[in-house]
Amino acid sequence: MTRKQFYVFSYGSNLLFERISKRIDSVKFVAKHNFPGYRLIFDKASEDGSVKANIEESNNPMDSVWGIVHKLDYKEKFILDWHETLGYGYQLICFQVEIDGNMETIHTYIVNESRYMKIGKPYTWYLNLVIAGAIQNQFPKHYVSKLKALDSENDMNLNRRKENEKVLEMARIKII
Repeated sequence: MTRKQFYVFSYGSNLLFERISKRIDSVKFVAKHNFPGYRLIFDKASEDGSVKANIEESNNPMDSVWGIVHKLDYKEKFILDWHETLGYGYQLICFQVEIDGNMETIHTYIVNESRYMKIGKPYTWYLNLVIAGAIQNQFPKHYVSKLKALDSENDMNLNRRKENEKVLEMARIKII
């Protein structure tokens, strides 16, 4: 019996394999993927007071968002939904992507309701997870440089900050 798989396009902190694998046991890397005509923004209001990553259509073919297609056992989808606050900020959208010669339905989490958006800065540890994931997955240098140029703020919750910095330490990726 084959297990039902769920494909997800990760573009935020789940780019870093150490982050997503800590959450989802069955997760597997499938492919790098680039979406032209979209841009990465940080405007998803988080319960911790910061903002998290989001993508939006830009109508500019020069814009693009790099990410990773992961697959996981469908039975673990609810865990990812919980981490992504599905229904309380992020919504799922799907699209078709060719993977190994087959068209697959890929899902991603986006925010498109203004009540879940805010102007702000990501916490430094969160932005570093995104940058580390981009480096780990060998995204183009110009994309990584753009991430490194973003402004962030320090998380005053020391326990949360240290917990997330441990994930970065596990990845052993230098962010300079």
